[in-house]
Amino acid sequence: MPTDTSLSESGKAGLPMVSPHFGGPELFVNSHGKSIVALPADALEAATQLALQVLEPWRSQVGPLRINRWYATKELNSLQGGVSTSQHLLGEAADNTPLAVIQAADKKATLRLAYEKLVRSNLPFDQAIIYPDRLFIHVSHKRETPVFQPKQRRECLFCVDSAATGKKSYFPYEDYSEYLMSPLNYCTKMKK
Repeated sequence: MPTDTSLSESGKAGLPMVSPHFGGPELFVNSHGKSIVALPADALEAATQLALQVLEPWRSQVGPLRINRWYATKELNSLQGGVSTSQHLLGEAADNTPLAVIQAADKKATLRLAYEKLVRSNLPFDQAIIYPDRLFIHVSHKRETPVFQPKQRRECLFCVDSAATGKKSYFPYEDYSEYLMSPLNYCTKMKK
């Protein structure tokens, strides 16, 4: 099993943790290396719920996770090509790669196994999207409050990056095996 260094790195950075293994630089430093000065309280609470209710239990099944993207400001989200309704803007979503994937010979198969452990679990995620070409998994959890208990959709999707157009297309995960057998035929069929 890979070694998890996120806890010790976060402690050295002096940034708060939102759970035993998540927080610090993963949450407070964007992918361009700039620190997020003030995380809104609602986003911090959402990140804490995502970490405690989804990421930590899933981590116990698949091993350490490398967080690639978590909270994003509007400016950063736009810079990264995020949509205006992105749950990253609320601290409700994290893009991650299980460390086992990084070390695996067959990275896509290992990513798929980790993803399937998530979608087959009873964890309260809102959305799980596998990005097999980019080797990461997007997972979200809608923030709950004492007066608002949103329904977690448990929406499971996979993303296909078009080399020709540079656009991303999303499809139901239950079709993933069919897609793998004939990507071009599947995408053609879905566009009709």
